[in-house]
Amino acid sequence: MADPQRGAAQAGAPTTTELAARFRRAHDAQSLDDLRRLVYWGRATEDLRKSFERIASGDFGKAITRAVVEAVAPGEVLEYSQNGITYKPTLPPTGRLKVAFASAGLVRNETTAYLVGRSNDTYYLLLAEPSR
Repeated sequence: MADPQRGAAQAGAPTTTELAARFRRAHDAQSLDDLRRLVYWGRATEDLRKSFERIASGDFGKAITRAVVEAVAPGEVLEYSQNGITYKPTLPPTGRLKVAFASAGLVRNETTAYLVGRSNDTYYLLLAEPSR
């Protein structure tokens, strides 16, 4: 599997506020490379990596009105099973980056959300990975 981090430093951010700001700058610049640097890839499958890229780049061209990290609800279960495989976040989630977009045409209140986790005092966007 190709490593999207190869040749690019995994950046993350020192705070959730800075993670949201870096996400917004990467989105506004339509830079998939900069968005990739914000992700903690863990053992995410190639399909899940491509799904992140498809969703993130699909939002390019939309104006962000708000990007903020909110706490994950205590006890919230963030695992799922598909085709007999259980998936969990690549790090324990500490929050959720909620991105709101400006209304366009008939589309109102459009949002995208990404889980957020922390490793070594750095915050990252999370994907799912197969549980061990």
